[in-house]
Order: sequence, then structure tokens, then C-alpha cells
Amino acid sequence: EFVPIDPREFEGFDIVVNVGLGTMDDQEKMARLMEIIVKQEQILQTLGPDNPLVGVDQYANTLRQYVELAGLKDASRYFKAPGAVPQQPQAAPQQQQPNPELVKIQQDFELKRAKLEAEIALDREKMMMELELRREELAAEAQLRAAKVVADAEISTNLPRA
Repeated sequence: EFVPIDPREFEGFDIVVNVGLGTMDDQEKMARLMEIIVKQEQILQTLGPDNPLVGVDQYANTLRQYVELAGLKDASRYFKAPGAVPQQPQAAPQQQQPNPELVKIQQDFELKRAKLEAEIALDREKMMMELELRREELAAEAQLRAAKVVADAEISTNLPRA
């Protein structure tokens, strides 16, 4: 039923009009929110929580909205409200001098690994060459046998019959 509304009655109120919000059903909205959640997680994982694109508060808001769209009334049962947990300042990363013994062990390990990889590659190449050589030997042997069969057939037909 149509209800006439005079917009002048709303002076002094902070009103925002969102056109087209009802065009998607809840399943579509949840799918869109899931895409946003995945993207926000990727950003938070790669750029950290103090990045310029998305913060923990926006991520929590998205999760809470997803829970509400799923039909669960109290999102606070699943996620804390943004700002409820005070942000702990992250300690500045301290420059530590690497342990010289650890560096030497790592270098030795890398050297041994490179040597083993080279040996494996060499053994693999050697096996491939031996396999190719064996194939050629078998092909040559098959040709010789075929030639012998032909030669034996010619010899037996050329013999005088008694």
C-alpha cells in the first residue's frame, strides 16, 4: 500500500538512501560477502593488519554481517565487536645478528644439497644415456635377426633338391 511521505519531515536527521539493496536475495548477499571475506583475508595475510586497504575492524564487521545474513541474530556469540579488543602496539622488529655457527651450518647444508642435486642430475642423465644405448642395441639386434631370417630363407630355397 502506498504511503505518502514528505521529505521535509526528516530535516535534521542524517539519512542515507541505498537504492537497489533489495535486489539480491540472502544467498547472493552471502556469496558476495564470502568473496569479500576471502579478499580481506588475503590482504591481511599478505600486507598485515596495519595495511592501508583493510583493517581488523572491517574484517570483523564483514564476518558479523555474514553471520547476521545467515539468520543468526547475535553475531557477538561468534565474533567480538570491533574495538572491543584493544590493539596492542607491535614491537619494532629488532635487528638480530645471525648466529655465525648457524650461518655456517646453513651454508654447509646448502652446499651439500647443491652437490646432491648435481649428482642426482648426473645419475639421471647417465641412466637416460644407457637406456637410449640399450634401445639402439635392441633395435640393431632385431634388424640383424630379421636379416638372418631373410638370408636363411634364401639359402634354403637355393639348395638343390634331390
